[in-house]
Amino acid sequence: MSKTMQSLVDIPVRNVRHDLAESLRGYWYGGDPGITAFYNTLSIIFPHAEKMVIDSVKHYENDIEDPELKAEVKGLVGQEAVHMREHFVYNKALEAVGVDVEACEKPFLDYMNMLREKRSPEMCLAMTCAIEHYTAMMAGRLLEEPDYLKANAPKEQFDMWMWHAAEETEHKGVAYNVYTDVTSGAGAYFRRLHAMNLATMLFSWFMIRCIYMLLKKDGKQRSLKAWWNVFDLMWIKPGVLRKCLGRFAAFYLPGFHPWKHDNRADLQRWRDSREAA
Repeated sequence: MSKTMQSLVDIPVRNVRHDLAESLRGYWYGGDPGITAFYNTLSIIFPHAEKMVIDSVKHYENDIEDPELKAEVKGLVGQEAVHMREHFVYNKALEAVGVDVEACEKPFLDYMNMLREKRSPEMCLAMTCAIEHYTAMMAGRLLEEPDYLKANAPKEQFDMWMWHAAEETEHKGVAYNVYTDVTSGAGAYFRRLHAMNLATMLFSWFMIRCIYMLLKKDGKQRSLKAWWNVFDLMWIKPGVLRKCLGRFAAFYLPGFHPWKHDNRADLQRWRDSREAA
């Protein structure tokens, strides 16, 4: 594997904890129910996506000979394990204020379990590459433009999401490095394209369904303002997804690698601010 295709940064495991219970008692994102539901939905599905990442990469742990890639995998697994713990705590706090997390997460969890049971390890790893690219794209946008979150979120929420975004960026190339290390040929290329198509359709449905359920809890599922604000955040201002379209399309190129979008400067800015704090 070429050095240029390795991760460009170290992948430290930070054993951090966040106390978010108080903020989750209300619409923590600037008093907005729609965008608050969007972020809460991410937290609800993240632990299951992160378990998929860990399981699919560790499946090939003994097949990897490159010591640097082995070290990358260790960093990825350590970071994702802490992410899982923190989002489980987040989701427990949601349950404490009346959110039916189990009902929200069930279709996503069922699909992740079906992948493990019915699909090949190669397909599970390809899905992991797609999942990791989605999180890396959105994490990259947050690192590039953190002010919209900072202006609307309490400090503990801002710190948690920025930490998660930074670590998703640090390990964004690892699953893909494993995939290219253990698979090859046209089959591997078309498999990951299929995985990205599936991930796009499924994540869109899971996200919309769960946001609807969270809004329904407070009788706001028909609030045009709530839904518009989510759309605005994603596609207009700041346009998180709109600004990711080029990076999304890049996944379909034969020569794709996550670090071809080199955002080390944005990552370093977060690291510097964290050290200063």
